[in-house]
Amino acid sequence: MTLRLPLLALLTALAACPPPAFPGPASTPATHSALAQWRLRVENHIRHPRFQHAQWGIQVVSLQSGVILFEHHAHQLLQPASNAKLFTAALALHQWGPDGRIPTPVLGSMWPDANGVIHGDVCIEGRGDPTFTAETHGGNLDLALQPLVTVLTQAGIRRIEGDLVGDDRFLASLGYGTGWMWEDLEYGYGSPISALSFDDNSLALCLAPASEPGAPCQVTMPFLLRPLVVLNRTITTRDRPREALSARRRLGTDQVILAGELPMEAQAETLRVPVDAPALRFMENLESSLRRQGIQVEGRTRVGSSLTATCLLGQAESPPVKTILRRMLKDSHNLTASLLFAHTGRRAQPAWEGHPEAAGSLALNQFLHDAGLPAVEVQIEEGSGLSRNNLASPQAVVALLSFMRQHAAATNFIESLPVAGVDGTLKERFVGTRVQGNLRAKTGTLRWAQALSGYVTSDAGEPLAFSILLNRYQPAGSDPGATEEVDALALMLCEIPAQTNDP
Repeated sequence: MTLRLPLLALLTALAACPPPAFPGPASTPATHSALAQWRLRVENHIRHPRFQHAQWGIQVVSLQSGVILFEHHAHQLLQPASNAKLFTAALALHQWGPDGRIPTPVLGSMWPDANGVIHGDVCIEGRGDPTFTAETHGGNLDLALQPLVTVLTQAGIRRIEGDLVGDDRFLASLGYGTGWMWEDLEYGYGSPISALSFDDNSLALCLAPASEPGAPCQVTMPFLLRPLVVLNRTITTRDRPREALSARRRLGTDQVILAGELPMEAQAETLRVPVDAPALRFMENLESSLRRQGIQVEGRTRVGSSLTATCLLGQAESPPVKTILRRMLKDSHNLTASLLFAHTGRRAQPAWEGHPEAAGSLALNQFLHDAGLPAVEVQIEEGSGLSRNNLASPQAVVALLSFMRQHAAATNFIESLPVAGVDGTLKERFVGTRVQGNLRAKTGTLRWAQALSGYVTSDAGEPLAFSILLNRYQPAGSDPGATEEVDALALMLCEIPAQTNDP
């Protein structure tokens, strides 16, 4: 029989009705306190037989007293999924400060002459700015590269006689994140990584219901210099869909497969698929933007290097890091995290010649050591959390959260986290519960990993930092899913009594 409870009712039931008690420290005096009873209740929940093949890792700390209120396998290394972005955000804020910006230098073979002509090349040196997107420019894709167009117009350039060159060597040999799975590369969340990234290195496909049931959805695509072959296997339905819409690009091909169902009365949905050759796409779109602005390019538009482009014509600058982090954390944006992690590593080690993400890992380890955090319990090899090789302990995550709450950029860090029932990846979770608008936390989801780590204030008014990691959980039959199990524990945090001096 399938369980058909609304999500809120399910969470409430899980939090309020624990399974039969398992043996606990009933013989100690501490078990008679309210806090000990709460701890026993949590233990009863996570030791239920349905978790016999799963791995829980939990730590809850009072930010008021520093007392560990609860922990279970707190030092165990688990897959953090997108909780890895917490380390990326902390590293960037600590190293750059909230107002740091990513530059994109523009160089020419020479200065323009009196007629605005450059008798040579113009080279764009990519540094991994993730904000050349429609979203950053009010949804207008035509304005995504306007900061670079402005640099050239302010330099007085009207014509480029040489090539328009994109130099992406700053993050050379990236392409895809370390430890990603091949199937990640077919979906928009696994877009390729490049020092020259345009509109998230993905294509937005708008799917709207057809005018009659049974017909495929209507698809609207942006103008493409290289058309894709779209296999539209979607269906318009009268009633609730049985299968959500999906879009994937077959690896190594120009084929995009659309599948799923959309009701006739539903709003249109936008799905994304990755592009190939992201740096070339960046430069071709820049050439189009320059042409619309009246700047002619007589040479080729290409990716590589220009030995003659040595005059700094100017540089575009990204929005501040504090702004970039809001999208990265609230929306769990993988490409932004990957670029920020790799760029921060290269920024820390300008002479680095190896893999950029390895430089990011070294920078992170140095930051953790300098901050007195347990670096031995953190193994982060790329910044988004897509790598299945990333590992972290709940204790390390909570230590980071506690450290950042006292950091000079604490406000920027905390306000970038999703708010329960309000925004980001928590917008649809905890709605109508006691933690709505209270809990701020980073989510994380992989096939065998579910994570939630952040801050919440208990009903007793005590501020808490927590990390809940659940790995390898496979629900059976009517068992709640991993997200529901993690959320049920998060709801229990509000019920911690204000007895932080208990053993």
